[in-house]
Amino acid sequence: MQVEKEKVVNAIRQVAGPQRAEQADRLLPDPIDIDQYAGMLREFGVDPEDLVAQATTRVPGPLKGLLARFMPRGR
Repeated sequence: MQVEKEKVVNAIRQVAGPQRAEQADRLLPDPIDIDQYAGMLREFGVDPEDLVAQATTRVPGPLKGLLARFMPRGR
């Protein structure tokens, strides 16, 4: 599965700090193939399975409708 580099770099920034995030930003391609770069992601402190789970999580239908009622239109 491929994930946008920005999402991965932000995850690395949260767990490893800005310097490691900058290093990852220089080393990783965009988009990032999670399977291919799993080892490197682990070295940066990010669990590849967590990234996949975040990328594939969807808001359930009834909740999505409820959220839409409270979200400003035009965004």
